[in-house]
Amino acid sequence: MEVKRIFKSVLLILTAGILVSCGSGNSREIIEEETTKRSARPITTAKNKTSEKNAETTTVLESEKEIEEIDSSTTNGIKWSVSQESLSLGYNHSAAISENGDLYTWGENHNGELGNGISGGTIYKYDEGIDSSLPLKIMDNAKSVNLGTSASAALTQDSELYTWGAGLTGMLLGSGKSEDCLFPEKIMDNVINFSLGSNAGGAITQDGILYTWGENKNGEVGTKIVALIPSPNVLPVEIMNNVSWVDIGGSHASAITYDGSLYLWGDDMYGQIGDSEGNAYDTRTKIMDNVVSVSLGTYHSAAITDDGSLYMWGNNFNGQLGIETPMMSLTPIKVLDDVISISLGGVHSGAITEDGALYMWGDNSHGQLGNGTNENSPVPIKILDNVASVSLGKDFSAAITKDGDLYTWGNNESGQLGIGTTESSNVPVKVNIPEI
Repeated sequence: MEVKRIFKSVLLILTAGILVSCGSGNSREIIEEETTKRSARPITTAKNKTSEKNAETTTVLESEKEIEEIDSSTTNGIKWSVSQESLSLGYNHSAAISENGDLYTWGENHNGELGNGISGGTIYKYDEGIDSSLPLKIMDNAKSVNLGTSASAALTQDSELYTWGAGLTGMLLGSGKSEDCLFPEKIMDNVINFSLGSNAGGAITQDGILYTWGENKNGEVGTKIVALIPSPNVLPVEIMNNVSWVDIGGSHASAITYDGSLYLWGDDMYGQIGDSEGNAYDTRTKIMDNVVSVSLGTYHSAAITDDGSLYMWGNNFNGQLGIETPMMSLTPIKVLDDVISISLGGVHSGAITEDGALYMWGDNSHGQLGNGTNENSPVPIKILDNVASVSLGKDFSAAITKDGDLYTWGNNESGQLGIGTTESSNVPVKVNIPEI
């Protein structure tokens, strides 16, 4: 949800301790094992699985190789990547890429969204040995990452797109399978940009074609709704050409075309589409020109134009639009100048300005604004300097500085802050790369 997004309750509850091998065959083998409680630094089993196309460069982790969580205070000197696409937060899990291309995940693992071969546990509650409160290395050769509600996706340097986590009857992974996938599985080649939302996903190939998949009851896939309860698109379908950027939110979606036109479609209950016309949910509607970036939250939206202006619209009941009126806005409203990056969470927002300052606003019930309080703010508050990237989850936040340091704050009930505990924080806390 970048990121972007996304935030409905996880729908499937799996038996704790189920290991699933999700490969490229017709079906995956499910092995039930007894789950044993571990210490605060659990060890999970994993083995190497190498991409057939590029065995030398891309490795994902499966069973029979130990991955140990190391105390967050230790580090091997490697920094986090400062690219905006190298950091992403989901509903209750997190991911970031190191400067050398290693992908790490942590937090809730109820549906295998961490990609380490384990799933189960109790939803919204930390389960020792299943969830992870410290970063786990999942892949190398990673270029970008994006998390949905309970699924994850990563793009390699070779432009291969991998997904894993909750299948949700085929809605999220784009692999054609309805079951959860506990290891990264390749679904597409030649991808340049991608996004996962609550119930849908999308990817753009190098020729500018946008493909989408997932649930379409609110039109978020962008194809015509032909039934009261439409069947999900379990495989990617082509919906647009000449697209440079895609972002998918809670139940709406967006795309930027080569000429800077911004299109939105899907649920418009709170005005998050931004056109005030009440078009059909499955109608792709042009909203703005000269757009260079877009981010969607659960029920609010934001876009940056080529002059650095930040516009926002949709639900504002918690001040997430950055304006002091609590009313929702059906059309874009200018909020800030000189903005270079934007990320929307469940009901809070964050933006980076040209001078590297990070501003936060909206809901602060779990300290996700990072200003040392739990009071909402309808106006932007400066939180950090020297920031290169930002990503917001349901009710927690993360930023990477230009020096490659990662900070997280907010709700930590599932270990999603990556600091080795489940204690929440209303101020930024540094997260180190484990020294393995």
